Amino acid sequence: MTTVSVVIPAYNEEKYVGILLASLQKLSEENIIEILVVDNGSIDGTKEVVRAASLSADGSGHKIRLIEEPRKGVAWARSRGASEARGEIIAFLDADTYVNERWIKKMLKLFSRSEVACISSPTYYYDLGFIARISAHIYWFFASFIVSKIVGYMGNFANLAVRAEAFKKIGGIDTSIVFYGDDTNITRRLSKVGKVVFAFNFFVYGSGRRFGEQGMLRTTWQYGATYFSEVFFHKVSSKGYTEVR
Repeated sequence: MTTVSVVIPAYNEEKYVGILLASLQKLSEENIIEILVVDNGSIDGTKEVVRAASLSADGSGHKIRLIEEPRKGVAWARSRGASEARGEIIAFLDADTYVNERWIKKMLKLFSRSEVACISSPTYYYDLGFIARISAHIYWFFASFIVSKIVGYMGNFANLAVRAEAFKKIGGIDTSIVFYGDDTNITRRLSKVGKVVFAFNFFVYGSGRRFGEQGMLRTTWQYGATYFSEVFFHKVSSKGYTEVR
């Protein structure tokens, strides 16, 4: 049986993380051996929500463990979770997403091909207005599909799974990257040790709050600029960008 560890970085996610944990708890597959929620200094009720979810499982669901990472930044949180993961596959999810009932089955089917080192997917935003939601879906489908086919890799840390062995080979997450470009960086490096798959039927649902806070055009531009900077120069051009927390 292939074992899976789920790593969830969280900062002030009391509104969302419980929804994600509930969706994971509904999965009946035995492959998920642990859910690691890495709190990154939350000052709201995030930790209480995670503890309540852990207690409610009471041995009948997947094991949920709360880890605290004092070093600020989502890269440090993900890296800490990965360092404690015991699964053959490490799956990263953003705290403001949730999965459907076929998420783990689709993941394991994709990883049944031995050459696959990493899989990722689009996020389908459930809380944007109609026009913004359609625009985001068009962006994911056309831009991501075409670019990932041409370049050979693309990642989305909101839903990204990697073989632990491949993750170790590349030295894990580059914690020097503050925010934008981290998923491109890791998939570029993983493409050197195996195949990176960007699968449109392995999607998750997520909050589009960042588009609402920063604007669709600005957010899309920042993602695009850092993606091509990493692809062509192997360097994230994120001057002036900060982590959205």
